[in-house]
Amino acid sequence: MYIDFISPQKRNELISIRNGEQKIGECIHFADEALWDQSIKYVIFGVPEDIGVRANFGKKGTSKAFEAFLSSFLNMQANQYVNIDNVLILGSLHIEDLHTEIDENNNMESLRNAVEIIDSRLSEVVSFIHSKNAVPIIIGGGHNNSFGIIKGLGQKSPIEVLNIDPHFDYRI
Repeated sequence: MYIDFISPQKRNELISIRNGEQKIGECIHFADEALWDQSIKYVIFGVPEDIGVRANFGKKGTSKAFEAFLSSFLNMQANQYVNIDNVLILGSLHIEDLHTEIDENNNMESLRNAVEIIDSRLSEVVSFIHSKNAVPIIIGGGHNNSFGIIKGLGQKSPIEVLNIDPHFDYRI
């Protein structure tokens, strides 16, 4: 599976520990190579890519969304109102190899080929999470990632989807 797990060292770098406080990052479950148990209901993972955005002539930057989310979310104070016992942070979709290929070729065809590979990898991860009866929460990426997510959710059973482009004109 194409997941870059968050190492304990990286996790520690993301959390600003303060005496007298407990941060979400100190008590939330993080995945590693081991599988999680049945108590996990929500699985957070990132899609650090803006390849699809660039292939659609958009502005890059969505590749940084997951890292920004983690910096903020993991440093929120844990308290009795935030139940994270059933939440797992899986890591991020592995796509570094695609960035390397795109940087070497630097053309629209390589961007669009990479989008197809991202769809496939994303679909595999989402399908795996769904097979564990957990809800995937995906941070980052672009509109193009909707296809991989929908495909991953719909492989085992039918789903109903309404995918709305957030532009004011709701173009096709």
